[in-house]
Amino acid sequence: MFSEDTIRLVVEFRNFNGQSVQPNDVKLKVYDTEQVLIETIIDIQTDNGRYYYDYIAPQHDFIFEFSGVVDNKPILARQLQKVKFI
Repeated sequence: MFSEDTIRLVVEFRNFNGQSVQPNDVKLKVYDTEQVLIETIIDIQTDNGRYYYDYIAPQHDFIFEFSGVVDNKPILARQLQKVKFI
């Protein structure tokens, strides 16, 4: 991915049995590689159990984290995204 590209960040939450779950209070947090919070996004779109957000990539690598609550327990998915500059 290149800096300033619009990318779609996507997650599908699953339980320990591999079944898709629908958490409450879904948020997207974006961190720099030093784990400093850059922004929190709450306007997350959903489509057939998948949650996504169209994000404009910064000019540096970043970590994105989707989180929510299922049965009063937190659930999250986190990933490092490498960014290239042309």
